[in-house]
Amino acid sequence: MRPDRVERHHRVCEARPVNGDPSSSPSSSSSQPGPGPHLPVRPPRPFAVHWLVDAAVAFLAVVLVALFWGVPLVPVAIAALVVGAIAAPFTRRAEIRGLAARATTEGHDPASTDG
Repeated sequence: MRPDRVERHHRVCEARPVNGDPSSSPSSSSSQPGPGPHLPVRPPRPFAVHWLVDAAVAFLAVVLVALFWGVPLVPVAIAALVVGAIAAPFTRRAEIRGLAARATTEGHDPASTDG
């Protein structure tokens, strides 16, 4: 074998199973990891945050095509704000449901959060 060639038959990296403990070896993978840290309970974000994020997503989804067609930027921004206002109640309710499900799986009372 030439000295400038890399030997490919040697194992360079060994994959380890992900079990929560980075120092564990592959031989100790049979032990079950304990539950990880829980996320803190928090109230849902305000309606205005959902409105602005939904408007930004709508704006980014439409702006390139609208500018390609020659639509001015201001009407696209106004339309995005309207679409964001329409979508915000749905995304906020989805967040409330997700936070309630997370709280019940972690053993917290979902009625204790503001919503």
